[in-house]
Amino acid sequence: IAVKQLILSDGAHDGFERGQAAEAELALLSSLPPHPCIVSFHGFCRRKLPTGAELSLMLDYCAGGTLADALNGSGPIAASSLRQSNVVLTIFAQSCAALAHLHAQQPPVAHCDFKPENLLLYYSHASSGLGSVGGA
Repeated sequence: IAVKQLILSDGAHDGFERGQAAEAELALLSSLPPHPCIVSFHGFCRRKLPTGAELSLMLDYCAGGTLADALNGSGPIAASSLRQSNVVLTIFAQSCAALAHLHAQQPPVAHCDFKPENLLLYYSHASSGLGSVGGA
């Protein structure tokens, strides 16, 4: 399990916008039907802080890091292993399946931040999961 922490300050406009974005992310993750190519949401907790609040989201842990890390050579998976055509095609197909699942929802969900930094790799590198879905 990985924990994504969102700090929500009591600050004026910025704190309000972050709070709204965090609540929208929580609502989307809570209602989205599971899919094998989207990082799974397992639950959340809220905690009051002296300067606002903290929202913690429990998600699948992807030990392979991000696709961006792997391509830059800074992740646990070597960039050379990603150059194999079957791995490239697998990651591409899984990304397409994840986006198709989002677009099939009623109403459709647009990811809006689809990039290598949001493609998380499971350590086997034979599978990937789309992350940051709540920012859709």
